[in-house]
Amino acid sequence: MAIQSVVNPSQKGAVLLELLISSLLSVGVIGSLTLLLVSSLKVGTNRAHNLVLVESVSSVVQQIKQDVQRAGYGSGREGRATLAGIADTVYVDKHLLAYRYWVKEEQAYRHVVFKWQQTEGRQRINNEQSINSGERTNNGQLLICEKMSQSALTLDQAKRSGRMGNCFNLFDPNQVGIYEFELAAIPYTESSVSQQLVSMSISSYLVSNPKIKYDVNTLVFIRNSE
Repeated sequence: MAIQSVVNPSQKGAVLLELLISSLLSVGVIGSLTLLLVSSLKVGTNRAHNLVLVESVSSVVQQIKQDVQRAGYGSGREGRATLAGIADTVYVDKHLLAYRYWVKEEQAYRHVVFKWQQTEGRQRINNEQSINSGERTNNGQLLICEKMSQSALTLDQAKRSGRMGNCFNLFDPNQVGIYEFELAAIPYTESSVSQQLVSMSISSYLVSNPKIKYDVNTLVFIRNSE
């Protein structure tokens, strides 16, 4: 007795086609999820880098503002403590801030200078890349110079690295760069008494990704200006 097969040969082709369509859909879904994941990771990384930059710069700005409040504090043997040949408690130039104050524990005066300095070497390559991309090109670092002395130093002595103290970067030069460090003295009078008010602006960027930037603008009131 002959047995007739009930399997339709055309069903094999249909099953194969369905598998191909399912595979293509799966690949599409997986590709979309992968792109979404990569995009999310990139956004998360940029936010993390931006947060690191913001915290680093904000911390330094706060330290500068706290330290500059000591400017002009004397030992008791004299009134306001100023740099030699400087009338103002705090000397302000476009890219430089300088002052001194008495440190009881050291029994000496601390001379402090914050200054912006153009960087060389590897930063110059980044500078050329920035020019091509239309980015700002003032690559530099913010330095601090500290020297202890019984007597007042001149501005030239205080701002140089030398025998009594060297100048150091306030940031890791491999991580944070400074486009600008600009200062300006603003005339301020209260109750017929002239005081010092300093405007300070810092523009920073990540060396590894110069597109990540952070700018700070703040005012510093000088307590011992009279």
